[in-house]
Amino acid sequence: MVKRFDWYKGEENEEKKQQPQNPTKLRHNVQAGQVLVILSGRFRGKRVVFLKQLQSGYILVTGPYKVNGVPLLRLPQKHTLTTSKIIDVAGVNTDNVTDAYFKKDKKVKGTKEEQFFQDGKKKKAEVSQEKKDTQKAVDASILAAIKGKTEAKYLRDVFTLHKGQKAHELVF
Repeated sequence: MVKRFDWYKGEENEEKKQQPQNPTKLRHNVQAGQVLVILSGRFRGKRVVFLKQLQSGYILVTGPYKVNGVPLLRLPQKHTLTTSKIIDVAGVNTDNVTDAYFKKDKKVKGTKEEQFFQDGKKKKAEVSQEKKDTQKAVDASILAAIKGKTEAKYLRDVFTLHKGQKAHELVF
């Protein structure tokens, strides 16, 4: 038996129009100063303070860096877990921190000959002085809002689950 081929239709199919991508809405239980737990990535399990939602829909959080080593971060809110702890962040100025703040600097490429004869060592990326100053200013205002050693210890501790514990059943 010979396989029968169908002919293509003469008309072309209409392409589907893409929906405009709107920024993510902020979860109802997240507000400025709320302590969140990061669920994935390099800082997973760390407790951080929520500062604001950026234009792109990502959220801006910080450790503060001096307490638990988490710098100003931009991450999707679905990668976080909300806690009931709130820290007063009324005095924190984050106006200059936008999505452009997190944009990577463009590398200057040399000639192929220079690249070939390099030692093969990669230079460690350095943080700009502007970002260091912003981090210090944000940290100082949050550390002033942290009332005592117990809150600093709470932020320093890493969130973990033990055998039999379920995250959605915890109240913390």
